[in-house]
Amino acid sequence: MYFKFLTLLSLPFLTQAVFAEETTAQTEAFVRQAAVVHKPTKLAHAVPRLIVLLVVDQMRSDQLSRFQKAMQKTAEGKRRGLLELRDRGVDFQEATVASAPSVTAAGHASLCTGSAPRTHGIVGNSLFDRDLGREVSAALDESTPLVYSQGVLMQDALVRAPSAGASPQRMLSKSFDQLLREVSDGKSRGLSVSIKDRGAIFCAGKQSAAYWYDSKSGSMVTSTFYASQMPDWVNSFNASQRSRKAEPWASLLTVEQMKELLPSKKLKEAFDVRAEGSQWFGSGFPYSLKKNGEAAVVSHHKFQYSPQASDLLVDFALEGIKNLRLGCRDRIPQSKCDSPLLPDVLTISFSTTDLVGHAFGPDSPELMDIFLNLNKSVSRLMKELDSKFKRDEVLYIVSADHGVQSAPEVLARAGRTGGRFNPSESVKSLEAQLVKIWGQGPWINAIVTGEIHFNEAVFNRNKKKFSEAVELLNKAPKIMGIHKFILLDPKLTEGQKTLSLYHKGLYPERSGQVLIQFNEGWTLDPWNVASHGTAHPDDVRIPLIFSGWRVRSGVRLKTAASADDAVPTVLSGLGLKLPKNVTGQSHAQDVFIP
Repeated sequence: MYFKFLTLLSLPFLTQAVFAEETTAQTEAFVRQAAVVHKPTKLAHAVPRLIVLLVVDQMRSDQLSRFQKAMQKTAEGKRRGLLELRDRGVDFQEATVASAPSVTAAGHASLCTGSAPRTHGIVGNSLFDRDLGREVSAALDESTPLVYSQGVLMQDALVRAPSAGASPQRMLSKSFDQLLREVSDGKSRGLSVSIKDRGAIFCAGKQSAAYWYDSKSGSMVTSTFYASQMPDWVNSFNASQRSRKAEPWASLLTVEQMKELLPSKKLKEAFDVRAEGSQWFGSGFPYSLKKNGEAAVVSHHKFQYSPQASDLLVDFALEGIKNLRLGCRDRIPQSKCDSPLLPDVLTISFSTTDLVGHAFGPDSPELMDIFLNLNKSVSRLMKELDSKFKRDEVLYIVSADHGVQSAPEVLARAGRTGGRFNPSESVKSLEAQLVKIWGQGPWINAIVTGEIHFNEAVFNRNKKKFSEAVELLNKAPKIMGIHKFILLDPKLTEGQKTLSLYHKGLYPERSGQVLIQFNEGWTLDPWNVASHGTAHPDDVRIPLIFSGWRVRSGVRLKTAASADDAVPTVLSGLGLKLPKNVTGQSHAQDVFIP
């Protein structure tokens, strides 16, 4: 079977092939019939050697233009990182997330499977487990404990106990890596890395390698879902103890220099606003990464908030490319690096932008500096890949899992309203309203990512309907910041423009029964300076950029696009038929040169 598949794929481009939905035998049967090919192009490579997906956690689509002048000023040489990828590629300027609530786990799963939560089932960072009766992390899997490099937990008495396990077992769709692996009969490989476990796991899926940063040990870890023991190359990388040797976080430019390079007066005014919550990290550059009261010890937790965390991911990814021989058909060390049958996939999810965006806000000098450093990290990655492969052998995709709203303090400065809700206090307030009319509950189990999870047993016992509760809550005295309560019924939300993102994000077995629709500027997050999670414009606007292999150059499109379009666009560009459960649309004809 593999030889027949290889023979066909050695032609420039297949117009039809198929991902095996159940068995690779189905693929063989279909491929034997796929004889029509595209006309040859001038490109030397029928498929890219490597697909590089760069996910910038909490990146709004306007932030590249906002930071453009400063990025140009701090870029090294001709390599301009994210700006270069945008300017030499196709930029979908009206791209949005695939669904709401707009959060990390759901965003990564949609971006990396080509499907929305209504198909892949990852509706949020946390899910309310109805069997357990409590909220759990979407990536939590206690049956797959973390795998550490030997000795890393023993260096600090406070972190000797390993963290809980993690895996993609709740994700119901196949990741891009997994799809390519199946259609290549296991020959394609994938590597997914992130600071966050969910950033790595939901892009790796169930067959690729996934590694993430562990803030207890300051090392890169995986779980037994992916490997029973840590590979030697990861042990060597962890032995360098990068987080313990980290330098203080000093900015590339002064705060005044950064401010002057912002493109508008409005942004410059927002730059001066400091939210009280941001002071937990320190009062200004340079920021110490030391533990409070322990001058000789670097805080592994604080390290995640520094630009050095993004450099760590790039260095780890480069080590992974070398040791896993990504982009090479033969995985044997020192052997010739011939073009693979189908491309390998490298995903880097840069989480520091999200951590700093939450801690300081999207309008802060701290976040601007993180983006300037991230741009340099991406530039260095591109330079290293250029030394290993030709430029037309690598396909880059740049996107994000969600955007972010400005901090309420910034909104207030601009004459707008906004605020933060506390989930536990909101449960008490809404529960009291229902108890006042219907009697003792508890009627509400939890509020998770702005969705109310009702206590079904109490509703059934009292012969009440969820729709009745929604009606009561909407008639009750208004709570500041809440527009209204909406029943999350597939039949009621489908086709409604204002709720279309929530419809794509609805998986009834895991979603709540009622949506709390907030006014713009309000968020269910009392702990952070700024946050996201709604379907408001700033939360859902994200970049979607293709660059490199076969991609048109210098194209900026106003075409509507969403995160779940990335995978089908690339699959179509490779000449592969889309899986049945894909919810995104292909834009291959706009992205790729015929």
